[in-house]
Amino acid sequence: MEERGYGDAEYAGKVLGMETLKQLIAEKKIIPASGLAKHKEDAERLAKDLEEAVRSEISHRRTKLTTAPDKTIFHYTREPFEE
Repeated sequence: MEERGYGDAEYAGKVLGMETLKQLIAEKKIIPASGLAKHKEDAERLAKDLEEAVRSEISHRRTKLTTAPDKTIFHYTREPFEE
């Protein structure tokens, strides 16, 4: 049995529809691994910030002082004009 090689292969041209990796990254069709790591860090930071905001809001609601309405402020209203 004879061994087959690629010695007689010829260049037929670029395959249509094929894109290079650089083109796919430029068109934002794929994200490099470093970009995925950055997205993961951003998502973790956002979750941490949201959790801190929730804790702060709960703490604020517990410690918020309620006061009586200010009696020194007067609200005037107009009476309807009748002829």
